[in-house]
Amino acid sequence: MLSRFPYIDNLTLRKALVGFGDKMTGDQNLAPIINVQRASEAILKGKTKNENQLSDTTGIVERAIHMSRNIRKGEYTRDDLWEFSNDPNPIIRKLQFTH
Repeated sequence: MLSRFPYIDNLTLRKALVGFGDKMTGDQNLAPIINVQRASEAILKGKTKNENQLSDTTGIVERAIHMSRNIRKGEYTRDDLWEFSNDPNPIIRKLQFTH
């Protein structure tokens, strides 16, 4: 899959494989059966975009660095920091608790 779609990242590939896999019936195992054809079609049609995260990891890292600097400067109140715990990005949520 990565050789066919070299431009996608691991999270996008995982979302396609899990989200467009076949569900098992009659079993308590919730893991899907991988369906490469459906996952490939989903990637080609752009159905694997994750709206909750920034599109590139560089943007996330830059945002985290900027936020960390502002925390150290004391530009955020305690209430502001708690608001970051609702951020959809796990890096930002973790950063909020480290300071």
